[in-house]
Amino acid sequence: MDPGVLVEGGIDGLRSVVKALEEGGVDIRGAYLIRLTSVDGFAETVFRLVTAGDSREVIYKFVRLRRDGLIPKLADHVRVSPIRPDHIEASHVMDYAARIGTPTVVIDGVYWDGLFIEDAIVVKWPSPAHAIA
Repeated sequence: MDPGVLVEGGIDGLRSVVKALEEGGVDIRGAYLIRLTSVDGFAETVFRLVTAGDSREVIYKFVRLRRDGLIPKLADHVRVSPIRPDHIEASHVMDYAARIGTPTVVIDGVYWDGLFIEDAIVVKWPSPAHAIA
């Protein structure tokens, strides 16, 4: 998965989206770009925003920022999707990223605690304060 093709500015572009949302008051605990493939072969790319906040508000803020030209452009086929921190996919991806601990975590074909993560790029994961809560 090439983030440079999927978002203007690549990995830095993904981080810019997160930063703009946070500056707009959204509590983003994690963020990652992930490719999901169904059993029948349908594949999609999703930019997940891990938040305990109202999903609709996150989308509304994202749309306003995009409309105002304040965030990098994402490819038309990349879906933006808020997800709860306790969702199994989000919790596994965030756990893996926290254990790797590099500034950007690239996951490529990893089984983690019973979940297969085909392809993901993690640009933010919870701080230790969130992990304790």
